[in-house]
Parts: sequence; C-alpha cells; structure tokens
Amino acid sequence: MLEQLASDLWRLRLPVRFAPGHINSYLLRDGEGWLAVDCGKHDEATRQVWQGFLDSPQYGAGIQRIFLTHTHPDHSGSADWLAAQTGARVLLAEAEHRLMEDFWRGSATQPQALMAFFAEWGATELQQQAVLAFMSGFRAGNPSLTGPVQYVAPGEVLTVNGHAWHLQAGLGHTACNLLLHDRAGKRLITGDQVLPGIYPNVSVWHGLEGDPLGDYLGSLVSLAALDVEEAFPAHGDVFTDFAARCVQIRRHHDTRLRRLRRHLDEAGTAPVAALNDAVFGRAAEGPMFMLMAGQLYALLARLRAQGLAEQVTRESWRAVSTSEIS
Repeated sequence: MLEQLASDLWRLRLPVRFAPGHINSYLLRDGEGWLAVDCGKHDEATRQVWQGFLDSPQYGAGIQRIFLTHTHPDHSGSADWLAAQTGARVLLAEAEHRLMEDFWRGSATQPQALMAFFAEWGATELQQQAVLAFMSGFRAGNPSLTGPVQYVAPGEVLTVNGHAWHLQAGLGHTACNLLLHDRAGKRLITGDQVLPGIYPNVSVWHGLEGDPLGDYLGSLVSLAALDVEEAFPAHGDVFTDFAARCVQIRRHHDTRLRRLRRHLDEAGTAPVAALNDAVFGRAAEGPMFMLMAGQLYALLARLRAQGLAEQVTRESWRAVSTSEIS
C-alpha cells in the first residue's frame, strides 16, 4: 500500500520473509513522475506490489529514476525488472555495483574462494557448505543491471523536483550505503545504515576484509552530527531520535567488544566456535552461520586493529595484553 509521509514523499512497503517482514521503498515526487529509493527483492510478491502501483492512477508520468542505497538483494533485487518496466535509469555507488557483480553474483571460482576464506577463520566443512547455500540464494536474488546505470557518490547533490538531497556515505554494513540528506527539511533516508530497533549486520566477508566494524562505528560518529529531525529507514517506521540511535548502536557494539575481550582474557586461547557462544549466546549453525560468523569476525578484526587480540591458529584467537603492544 502506498502511504503519503510528506507533501513530496511516499512509502511503499514491500514484503520480505525476515523480521520485521518488510522493506520500505520511498517514492519522491520528481516532476510529474517519481524517483524510487530501493525496490525490494527479486520475487513475485514484490513484483505484484510494484505492479499495483504501476497500474494505479498515482503512477502518473512514471518512475524516472531508481536510487539504490546499496545492493543487498532486499534492496536491489527488483531493480533490473523495475527499470525494464518503467524505462528508469538506476543510480547507485560504483563500489556497490562492483560488489553486486564481483561478490554477490561472483565468478565461477567464487565457491572455492569462499570455502577457503571461511576455513581460514576456522569454519567446519558443514559450516562452509551453509555459506555456499546462503550465497547461492544471494546470487539468484540479485540479477545484473542490464539497463542504463548512473554512478553517484558521497558528497554529490541529487536534485529531485528542484529539491537538493545531499548524499552521505555509510560504511561497514556494506561497501557504500548511500544516505540521502535533505538539509533544508532536516530529513534523512537512511537505507540500512541506521535502523530503529534493529542493529544492522556488520561483517567481515570474503574479498571485503579489513576492519568493517571500525569503519561502521566511525561512520556513525559522522552521521550523528547531521541535522536530522526525521529519519526514514529501510526497515521499520520513521523515527525522530536519529543522533541518539547512532549513540545507542555504538554502545551495543562496544558492549559486544568488551564481552569478547573479557572472554579472551579469561580463556587464554579460545577456539572460534566458543567465541560465537560467548558473544551471541548460541552456536552459529545452518543458514544463519554466515551472518553470525561474519559479525564475530568483524568483532575480532576490530580488536586486532586496536592491538587487543590476535589469531593464533586457523581455529583460535587470544587476547594481547597492553604490555605486549609495542
């Protein structure tokens, strides 16, 4: 159902199977037509919702542009289909387009590379198979973009209906989650970077190593400084305490880091499997293994970047005392 949120802004809720059961696509008036922000999964249920809008009197002059905050399948899965139906061009960050093609879709050698990566982090063969099953679903749910594409970048201004939306970078959850900031109206369309009631997944992935949690936490500091009175998230309802939510998410990750470091201090050298229990309270198995394990790896990578932990063997980590840090 199309819901008007402001004179120039509407929300279309699209179905997903995971909580909270939807993704928000935002529709901005763009002349006599629309700019659509994110477009949902690559499935029949999503296409039916879009088709209802395309067939409605509100559709008007059509969707002229599709803006992808990032290329996780629940955001970009229907992008190619919707572009083909409407003739719209797709706007996204170049890094996200590369991520879609090189990582989410991948190459013929990706399964072997993925299994090798997770083996390096101590994953069992059964867990590696769960990763392959998960990635197969991501690949099927993220078709390549075959129509016109326009790259946009943080710092640029997107003019919609004569109104300026400033693009902000959100790091860590993905390569470049683009947020749209209406400075004049003090509004922010957040994508997945900051959500109410949900902590966005921040993971170390094959091909995207480094310190994503450090990037994410730093990004939250920058974003919290924006003048925002209304935040429009990809999941959940509009919220008004944006800066406070950024602080709350930072504290959540700080708590996890302290819990992990404390466990390493007490255990001496700890296997990765035990660290999952320590941080999340349960083992990471089955389809959720990749998501949970990736978050654990991000926590360990953050501690390593701070000089507080190191990998001892393929399967184990230990704390590094401050006296050992040169």
